[in-house]
Amino acid sequence: MRRYLVAWGLFLILIFFLLDPNSTQALSPLGSLAAWAFNVGFLLALLAYCQKQFYRFNPFKIVNPWLQLMTVALVAVGLFLPLALGFDYLMGLDDWNQVKGIHSIFSLLGWEYVKIAPLVTLCWLIINAPFILNLQFALAAQPAATPQPRQPPRTAQPLTVEHGHNTLFSKLPSALGQDIIYLMAELHYTRVVTTTGQALILYNFSEAIKEVARRQRGVQTHRSYWVAGDHVLKVLSREVVLTNQWRVPISRRKRSQLKAFLRTVA
Repeated sequence: MRRYLVAWGLFLILIFFLLDPNSTQALSPLGSLAAWAFNVGFLLALLAYCQKQFYRFNPFKIVNPWLQLMTVALVAVGLFLPLALGFDYLMGLDDWNQVKGIHSIFSLLGWEYVKIAPLVTLCWLIINAPFILNLQFALAAQPAATPQPRQPPRTAQPLTVEHGHNTLFSKLPSALGQDIIYLMAELHYTRVVTTTGQALILYNFSEAIKEVARRQRGVQTHRSYWVAGDHVLKVLSREVVLTNQWRVPISRRKRSQLKAFLRTVA
């Protein structure tokens, strides 16, 4: 994820440097590039930080992901602007002669917010869109699989999980074990809750479900939640109570799927 944000940061720095030279015309080309690097880099870091902090609040986790991103962007811009204007003042990039008092400062902040908040929000939505849409990118095309001869049937074996370098279980701290209670999507991350603790892992939620389902039966109760059938303690009208006494939401779209699953494990 860091490399992904760095790549976007470099792209945006170059774009703004080339398309908006007037905002930094008082600086040399190198100084202008440095100014854009500071603004873009700091804002992206602030966006990522705000995203992480917002996910500490449970009500925020069940909000539509696009609204989550918009909320984060609008808040981050509000935090960013005072620092950005202070930086511009130190660099001599703005005309501060007309700023006569506190009212002028708030007026300037409001005007700048109206100008850049929509652009920052749009950029943050575009940056995160692949994760929301569950798009997968391959660095190189994979060779077509060679058809394998049909093997004779074998006796049933316990389900196992491959522990490659890029699997969910390879990234899960060994101290947490592998008895998963539920998974929760947090944009680019998947929160894995086990019987001994939890971890926030940079992993696609849909892929995490597929991987865990190879060894534990479970069901999605919500767009952002998957629960293990063995850890369902009670089903309420809008929530599932789990064996660790945590509760996860049930969406209307997933209710029938949950009921069908519970009939198979009853």
